[in-house]
Amino acid sequence: MYYFEHYLREGGLKAPCVVVILRNPGGDDGLCRDLAAEIEDALPGASVRLVAPGEPPPRCDLLVSVFERPYRFPLQDVVHDSLDQLEGLLRHRAACRSLLLYRARWREAEVVASADLPRLVRRRRSEARLVRLLERSTILGRLLRPLYPGP
Repeated sequence: MYYFEHYLREGGLKAPCVVVILRNPGGDDGLCRDLAAEIEDALPGASVRLVAPGEPPPRCDLLVSVFERPYRFPLQDVVHDSLDQLEGLLRHRAACRSLLLYRARWREAEVVASADLPRLVRRRRSEARLVRLLERSTILGRLLRPLYPGP
């Protein structure tokens, strides 16, 4: 629970009053409920609401998007494999002051001001391209194969 306070402070977000969690289509509802409970524990005065997939979120201080895919190593961020989900947040940025990108597998979060979201989307898109190029590198593959054996 402490780590949410850390990420919020690191992201420059003052104590939010209204928090909205976007559910993923076909995602784990239990994960979203657990996340809501953890946010309520970390921010006791906040109102936390879960929003169904496709439903527009209400105005809020913090909009939470959950990224559930597994990581692939090395140099890979789960957001790189979920660029559509990240780009979909652009249409909701007028409804919130900040966004929290929650990477569920590693319980890692990133707070982004809604005004900075387009820049983050462009950066993640270019990082994903670079990672795909590096993955195709045979020399890098030989060097990293002992460290990160594939399935």
